[in-house]
Amino acid sequence: MWEAAKRTESIAPGTAMTLGFDGSYNRDSTALMGCTIESPRLVTLGVWERPEGVKEWSVPREEVSGRLSRPSDL
Repeated sequence: MWEAAKRTESIAPGTAMTLGFDGSYNRDSTALMGCTIESPRLVTLGVWERPEGVKEWSVPREEVSGRLSRPSDL
């Protein structure tokens, strides 16, 4: 179902959306998702995962914050 719903077109600047965030500091993953409001559509805005085989790792907070401050990159 997820693959069938997948789209590749971009979202127009200024499109209203809500955000969902599952954050972590280390040894885990962080994900930022968006959902457009007028015509509901899920959008992956960013996913940060600990690389396989790496024991000491933390979520790159600057990248996560940057993703929120650069909506034109979506």
